[in-house]
Amino acid sequence: GCSCLRLEFDSRCALLKGDRLEVWRGAGGGAEEGLLHSFGGGGEGWPAGPLVVACGEATLRLQTHLPRGDVSGSAAGCWGFACEVRGFDPSFGASLPLPLDCEKGIALLAARYVGEQLVGEPLSPEEVAHAALLEGDKAHPPWGGAAGPYYRVLPAGIVHALIEKRQRRAVSRAEGLEAALRLLHAAPSRASRAELLTALARAFRRFGSDGPSRGSLFFGGCSGCGEPVWSRLRVSLVGVLSLLGEWLRAAVEGLGGGPPRLPQEGASDGASDEAWLRLLAAPWLVPLGRRDGALLCNESIDFVALLLRLRRSRHPVGSQLYEHLVLTSFAGHGSASLTPLQECLLGLLASELVCFADEARSEEHTS
Repeated sequence: GCSCLRLEFDSRCALLKGDRLEVWRGAGGGAEEGLLHSFGGGGEGWPAGPLVVACGEATLRLQTHLPRGDVSGSAAGCWGFACEVRGFDPSFGASLPLPLDCEKGIALLAARYVGEQLVGEPLSPEEVAHAALLEGDKAHPPWGGAAGPYYRVLPAGIVHALIEKRQRRAVSRAEGLEAALRLLHAAPSRASRAELLTALARAFRRFGSDGPSRGSLFFGGCSGCGEPVWSRLRVSLVGVLSLLGEWLRAAVEGLGGGPPRLPQEGASDGASDEAWLRLLAAPWLVPLGRRDGALLCNESIDFVALLLRLRRSRHPVGSQLYEHLVLTSFAGHGSASLTPLQECLLGLLASELVCFADEARSEEHTS
């Protein structure tokens, strides 16, 4: 009574050269039913995995050239086939309610588009070769074009090509961030936001792995793009990071904060409170560059307030993210001067040490 059959052949199946195994539709195996598949000896066309046929009955017919009377196959070595057949009716129903399933599908497509826009063109060999010059601390102002001092020592033939490439990358990244911000605001459920957050985290990690280490994670590969494009990229970054920081602070505070669930949302959307917290933390678990501190210290992002909330969190995800952000903010910075972010972090750590000392003294007096 089933509508489909699943045929799984034993991995030891082997036929003699010139032999054929045919799969026919129906129980009679007649030509009027239709030949579905044919496999030849010597591995010719043999299925690599389970075979599914859209019929409830099928006949396997073996055509062999084994010498008459040699039923054991000793004349040509071991041969034969074994097949396990199971009937089933395919289910095309969605595991989620249809509106939510459609929403997640659209969000997945949008997330892939955003991810490609964010990453943009890969670094060219010339950019990798001159990375220390293009991305170093001497590249100021970082948006400077062909007149920038760090471009004057580059081969004249590649300067304009490099500037055009970096302008395209910066525009693509800004457009991706702007699209991500609109989609995050418009997404009606955590299930669709989860696709976008995953795409953001993946893109941010690719920033850090594409080519040599740079002075900035978020702006890497975009110096020399020109001041208008640089400003647009900065505004879009602040917008996305501000929203993510706001949601993350709310989620850490109550393990259930963040954007409120809609009435139609339930446990079936796959975004539990803890899973939602992990998704929000993922875009921040990236290696920061030295020049990213000025961006994170923007008052709209309120990075210090985020760190304080994470520090006071009793949840493992909050503690892990706090440690990562503090350590990565100081890692790999060989300069004697501190960034604005590092100064804020040192003040935060100093206040924490004072609190610890006060607690230790109070415990001594109590004992």
